[in-house]
Amino acid sequence: MIIADEPTGALDSQNTEEVLQILNQIAAQGRLVIAVTHSQHAAEAGTRIVHLADGKIDGDERLKPAYQIDKVVSPIKPQQLSWINSLKDAYKHFKYHKGRNALIIAGTAIGLFSVILFSGLGTGVNKYVDNQVNSLVNPTAITVTRHVKTSGNQQQ
Repeated sequence: MIIADEPTGALDSQNTEEVLQILNQIAAQGRLVIAVTHSQHAAEAGTRIVHLADGKIDGDERLKPAYQIDKVVSPIKPQQLSWINSLKDAYKHFKYHKGRNALIIAGTAIGLFSVILFSGLGTGVNKYVDNQVNSLVNPTAITVTRHVKTSGNQQQ
């Protein structure tokens, strides 16, 4: 399918005719050709004119019969991509986009390094604080005090 937006818009008359012939040859091969144009001459080169006004169809005129398709083309059956071809495609992509891939690798490395750094830093600070608390107070020592009951209006 070909969608041509003003295919002859800025062309002289000779090139306009050549482009219209090419589009007709493509349509004769059984492919859909849609040309959007303001030129009445370019529109009349097709087989059908659908006129739009304010976004709505206000005219549909068949100029000549549609091109006949000589043979029925069978649809292309999907095939699974082998892992060898996947690796080849990945290598080609990596080879032709070196700068972009270098930036991706650098960004990933910086991100991983920062996660590892701050994870280690958080663990280190946590152990340091635990060590400071344990060095000030012996966690294995038991402190026993006598409970003194006081009433709300007595002074201590």
